[in-house]
Amino acid sequence: MKFLKYLNLKKPIKGQVLAPEEAMKLAVSQALKGVGSAQPNPYVGCVVTDSQHSFLSCGYHQVYGEAHAEVNALKGLSDKDLEGAHVYVTLEPCAHQGKTPSCAKLLATKPIASVIYGLKDPFKKVNGKGVSLLNEAGIKTGLLKVTEALCQSVVENFIYNQKNKLPFVAIKMATSLDGKMCLNNGDSRWITNKKSRALAHWFRAYYDATAIGVGTLLADDPRLNIRLKTLGSINNKIIIFDEAGDGAGVLKSSKLLECHSLKNIYVVTSFDNQSKYDSMPGLHIIGVNGLVSDGSLDLSDALVQLYDSGVSSIMVEGGPGLISSFISQKSVQRSLQFMAPKILGSGKSYGDGFMAMNMSETIHLKETNIYNLNSDLLVSSLFS
Repeated sequence: MKFLKYLNLKKPIKGQVLAPEEAMKLAVSQALKGVGSAQPNPYVGCVVTDSQHSFLSCGYHQVYGEAHAEVNALKGLSDKDLEGAHVYVTLEPCAHQGKTPSCAKLLATKPIASVIYGLKDPFKKVNGKGVSLLNEAGIKTGLLKVTEALCQSVVENFIYNQKNKLPFVAIKMATSLDGKMCLNNGDSRWITNKKSRALAHWFRAYYDATAIGVGTLLADDPRLNIRLKTLGSINNKIIIFDEAGDGAGVLKSSKLLECHSLKNIYVVTSFDNQSKYDSMPGLHIIGVNGLVSDGSLDLSDALVQLYDSGVSSIMVEGGPGLISSFISQKSVQRSLQFMAPKILGSGKSYGDGFMAMNMSETIHLKETNIYNLNSDLLVSSLFS
């Protein structure tokens, strides 16, 4: 995830000259401020420089259904300020009227010289139309190729949604150096350090929903809330994978309901067992008809229904068995492995549920990035 190094980029002083690459990296940092409140819209940031490329202002898409990044960046700037100005935006300005007016049409009314964008918008109602509107108004546009991969990483969930009409899935593991997520007795507190755990909470906001298996619900009674002061009182969606409906008897009294309303909780269970949750009105119940060969839930069916129910991205947190099922069924796009310099020896691994018989059957990941979190490491990769 190329954007992580720009999470807390320092805002420049007004008048500081910015090269195009610097301006776009600042726009990326701005975009990430929308984490937890802008989805299911993409995270977008915007930076404005004057005719001499000196910093004027910046903004981001703060809340779904409210003003977009370009509108927020232009606030307080007069047409005189914008004479010959340059606008940098991480995603092509929208061309259509949705919950808010078209940003491309707004920019087309301003005396700016250029709009530089980080990525073409894959949404079919935009997809080049924003650029065309700006060009027709006599405003120069350009894709900044040097930061295209960076801007793409910010909205990879959104791109996947548009292409596949499915939620983007990431698996998150906190492991020892030998790949164990817990001891044989289930103890896992704490394998990783505070910095790793804080970033894991940030990812709960970055992704639309956090998923666990029913075994984790029964054994740990987790809250799964976002405990970061910088993010305020943001609440994520929760998904519980419960094939046999074993969690129906404990969910009502669980710690989950101390932090989450039933309207934000989804239970995925077999079609035959979904009636066990009928006594909880407001709860989203996803019934899956088919099971795969090992008897676990058919995740492909579940993901289709979850997307249709408004879930755009998922971070699967545990336990090891559920993560293994996502890998085995090839239903995951990204791996987030927080690794501590510890060796547990005996214990449970997310790789226990599948076995390659030869090297040709091993699972290959790509575009790996490694981040130092004090003594821990975050290894982030995409599945091929």
